[in-house]
Amino acid sequence: MKHSYKNIVYTGALLASAFAASPSLGVDATDQSERGPDAMLGRPQLPAPAPTGRWTHLGRTPWRTPWAQGPDTGPASLSSVAWTADEDDLGRDVFFLGGVGVVADDGLVCTTGFAGGEPVALAFAAGDGVCAWSAPIPEPAFSSWSTPAIDKANGTLLVAAGNQLRALGLGDGVLRWAATLEHPVVNASPLVTTDRGPRDRAFITDYSLADLGAPGRLYCINVDPFDTGANPHEPGDIVWAAPLAPGEVGASPACDGRRVYLATSAGRLLAYPIDSATTPAPLWSAPNTSGDAFFGGVSVFAGDVYAASYNFGIGQLSGELVKIDAVSGELRWSVPSNRTDSIPVPLGGGLIAVSGGVPPDPFFFDHRSAPSLALFMDLGANAVMLWDSALDTWADDGDGVIENGEFLSVGGWTHVPALVRTPDGPRLLVGSMDEEDYGGVLLLPGVETRLIDPMRSPADPMFITDTVVGLGGSPAVVGDALYSIGPGGLVCLRAPDGPEGDGVRRRP
Repeated sequence: MKHSYKNIVYTGALLASAFAASPSLGVDATDQSERGPDAMLGRPQLPAPAPTGRWTHLGRTPWRTPWAQGPDTGPASLSSVAWTADEDDLGRDVFFLGGVGVVADDGLVCTTGFAGGEPVALAFAAGDGVCAWSAPIPEPAFSSWSTPAIDKANGTLLVAAGNQLRALGLGDGVLRWAATLEHPVVNASPLVTTDRGPRDRAFITDYSLADLGAPGRLYCINVDPFDTGANPHEPGDIVWAAPLAPGEVGASPACDGRRVYLATSAGRLLAYPIDSATTPAPLWSAPNTSGDAFFGGVSVFAGDVYAASYNFGIGQLSGELVKIDAVSGELRWSVPSNRTDSIPVPLGGGLIAVSGGVPPDPFFFDHRSAPSLALFMDLGANAVMLWDSALDTWADDGDGVIENGEFLSVGGWTHVPALVRTPDGPRLLVGSMDEEDYGGVLLLPGVETRLIDPMRSPADPMFITDTVVGLGGSPAVVGDALYSIGPGGLVCLRAPDGPEGDGVRRRP
């Protein structure tokens, strides 16, 4: 089956012109919030530049735009495995949940997992993969796959687990402070601001659906030292907690230096002022036209907010991707997409990539859905899907049911791809789910990572330019290295200094 828009919209020339029109694509961009015709509206045009050598959030920055920006180019080849880490500093085997991403800075790669059956935060040396430290954290609720964040200015790793946001010393794992939330965190990753001077804040949501319809909350938590005049809060103080509607919960927030954005299980997108000293009301609330729930994070790019929903119904395109004006909250457009808890990835030039779907379930529930990566084109007043990797490669055996082995399996509902620049043009690093994780309920680590050319159709033999087996989690790219979680542990790909091979093999 081929997507119906493909023959109408998709051409290599169209995509080439879209990428060419985006000078920000894969290149450090300047924060333009103080210039241009939109300056009076406070509309940032491009994500603020992330310092090279850092991948501090799920989605790299608080904007949640996972671009590897030069000179952070990643490895030249996916065959260049440098190391695999599967033990903590005490020699205990580590089990990693598949949906948890990694962050990296100051020569350390950080994530969470279970060591000796106990939940821990972990930091590994970027050079050789030796575990620098492990630290106990609360039990993640419902096997939550929350990715930590690095607060560079204060030298801490922020970990959301149980009903706490903890700050651990980046160099030693020692607990610096802990903020206790009303309810546990579930599948939400924190963000921390970097541009508020002495008043930087962390933001995180909690999950209240198990509490008889109580509202979830968005928390604003102080991370900077106390200062009588400039910052009258101790590190870890909850500055404010904004309640949602009864029974409504939010996921990973994003911010752009002026506002914090949140998508919720009630199908709403919300914006809050970032610098409020007391609990604020939303600046705007934008309902999803279908009412579908958002369980994933949002991304912010060029003055717009993107979110994609998760629908429990039947079909590959049961969810939807939406674009909201960041200033007014106006819905720009909504277009069918795969179900997901992931974060949409704006690529520039009007292109947006969405990873979604779960492996087909042959035993319990025929949801007629499959893992995929899809590419969308923003046409202004509306948008179209250019391709969906599963639909455009589906070779049906005649029963009309999409099944494992009948399509190219890439992406998935918990995976956040990364955009990289190569000498041959822009590429997307995309993992693949374990096909045995029927319905995506086991949260097994991803099994493959592919480098794909988004300027080609998924049916094109050159769509995939490289593949590595043994890692498939949401990647982080720092310098010439790529970090990702796989079935065997945390894997680093880097240009080899010596013989390759430590349990990860490349597909021929």
